[in-house]
Amino acid sequence: MYYKYLTIIAFTLFSTHGFSQSRMAKMKATPATEMAEKMTSMLQEKLTLTDVQTINVQPIMLEDAKKKKDIFENGSIFTMRGKMKSLQKETKGKLQNILTADQMKQYEDSVSEEMQEEFKAWIDSRKNK
Repeated sequence: MYYKYLTIIAFTLFSTHGFSQSRMAKMKATPATEMAEKMTSMLQEKLTLTDVQTINVQPIMLEDAKKKKDIFENGSIFTMRGKMKSLQKETKGKLQNILTADQMKQYEDSVSEEMQEEFKAWIDSRKNK
């Protein structure tokens, strides 16, 4: 019985590790411009950005995407989480200067997490190029 549980745990760990490795490979293969376009369109849709806001958000999302790619390509698996949290905080600070108070509240309350999940699904659905 002990070996059965150990086998299940080992399988779960290895399959999860493989899944995250696959996502990481896809993130590395996705151009920063495509990532930024996806993030901008998600913000535009979820927060109903004006045309001016969209224009102002695009360079922020491009910078965010470039930094994410750098973290994935050059970062250690052990430092990645901290760097991503720091980048998320930096990007949020820049968005505060563009979004209205209501949009920012909506972003903080739910949109940020929804976008992360939607972005992961988008990356997972991409074919390795």
